Amino acid sequence: MRWRLLSKTTQLDAPIVASSQVHSVREHLYLEVEEAGMIGYGEISPQPEPLNGDAGIGEIISEWETHLSVSFEEICRRENQLPEWFRASRIAGPRSSANFASAMLEMALLDLELKRSGQSLGEVWASKFETAHQFTVSGISSGEWLVPRGVQRLRVKLGGEPISDEAISRIETVGIPVILDFNCAAPSIDSVIDAARKVGQLVNAVEQPFAVGNFVDHALLASEIGCRVSLDEGIRNLSDLQLASRHRAASLVCVKPARVGGFANARAIVQKAAELGIASYVGGYFESPLARNVNAMFARNMTIEPSDTSWVNASSGCEADFQTTSTGHGLVPTEDFLNHCRVIATSTISL
Repeated sequence: MRWRLLSKTTQLDAPIVASSQVHSVREHLYLEVEEAGMIGYGEISPQPEPLNGDAGIGEIISEWETHLSVSFEEICRRENQLPEWFRASRIAGPRSSANFASAMLEMALLDLELKRSGQSLGEVWASKFETAHQFTVSGISSGEWLVPRGVQRLRVKLGGEPISDEAISRIETVGIPVILDFNCAAPSIDSVIDAARKVGQLVNAVEQPFAVGNFVDHALLASEIGCRVSLDEGIRNLSDLQLASRHRAASLVCVKPARVGGFANARAIVQKAAELGIASYVGGYFESPLARNVNAMFARNMTIEPSDTSWVNASSGCEADFQTTSTGHGLVPTEDFLNHCRVIATSTISL
């Protein structure tokens, strides 16, 4: 068995300004797991620096090299085989960085298992919903909104300042429902209500106005505002979801597989949310087509809510960096793409 950790940096065509950072460059981490001549691929595309409880890319690389890869190899040696894909999150630690690293490993193991059995992910995760695409834009900057065709909901990044007339005009011009995403930066309940009032009927939800763990203010907002309240950074596990339900702090949650430790954990959260009467959508981190394709199949299997599944506009031309396959995740990196990736670490053990 051999694994290899790679990275590739891409530039977004249109930088997206959020309350605490600018999304312009994204470093993608790719994990290859090879066994018996077959290779499974996993990807995560984390933020460059820690923010609102999410680990930064440096912490995640350290997590993989220092902790998770060691535990992974120990299990392989002890059991003389690769662990099942859904066990990846169980061998990770309690840290945010461990969630991201285990999500990457889980995706690679799932890809490899499917290829071994001659199955495609689309067969295993059959489409149950016509899940529409959601796309993220900035309501803070004056940068161009490059909204792809077919998008049925916008996620508009806002901050601590009142929403501008320019942002309101742009929202009205696009004319589709929006989630006003504050990324924990809203100064008050009244400021959130005011932003929603100014946008009017196109507001589908307001998302994470207040800090992670602040269920009280989200609950107070939910009792006063005339639209849904969504939690994003505040949902990392089932316990967070149950607390949100207990406080009546949200009627919608954004579930990001990389944040919660992978698709097995994401599935459990989405299913539990449905039991609690809370809608879910699948979020992302500006991933390349590899992970976005998996996110899309997961979303169509799990939720009707528009989700972050459209391919990200990136100047690297990354669509051409992947080719279709009949088994596994449906996409694999091309050899040329891999040759231009930076090799971070690699290891080989005998099984």
